[in-house]
Amino acid sequence: MRRSAKVPFFGLAPDKTGRAERKNTRLLKNHIVLCGYGTAGQDLAAALLLEGIPFVVVEMNPQNIHRAREHNLHVVYGDVLNEAVLKEVAIDKAKAIVVSFGESSSVAQVVRGVRRLGPQAMIVIRARYERDVAWLYELGADSVIMEELEVSAEMLRVILGHLEVSPDIIKTHLERIRARKEFLVEQSILKKLK
Repeated sequence: MRRSAKVPFFGLAPDKTGRAERKNTRLLKNHIVLCGYGTAGQDLAAALLLEGIPFVVVEMNPQNIHRAREHNLHVVYGDVLNEAVLKEVAIDKAKAIVVSFGESSSVAQVVRGVRRLGPQAMIVIRARYERDVAWLYELGADSVIMEELEVSAEMLRVILGHLEVSPDIIKTHLERIRARKEFLVEQSILKKLK
């Protein structure tokens, strides 16, 4: 069976409803593509709105789509793994794409698609685990935010603060955690150079 060029191989195609919204989305340039409108996506969207930075949300969860539309945001219902969705949100004219969900295999497909269709766009990825950081950088991500690192840093800050450990000592511990991430990044860069 031959696969048609119009049938997406990965992911859900963009929703064909809301044509005016789609037209406006295609006119965007120098914008941010925000993949996911869960808690992290909503926090980032609020900051982008307050700063007057144009962005579009890509989401598949109907409740999150409803919430984004209640907030009068540009939102595309579809799967960012689908190249038609990336084209729909004008990835070729975007400044950056932020992937706020952390499923490793899905994220890898997004990075490949963005590098192919919008190589100018900065790619910021959320990774669940430390083991994913290096290979996501190797794949082409510009910044990988690691959940494990952020959670461990915040827990350390809270508990040591509660135990009245001096802020300077807490800072030293936080710097140690950050240095571990920097080491992972440096290792992936060195692998690219070999």
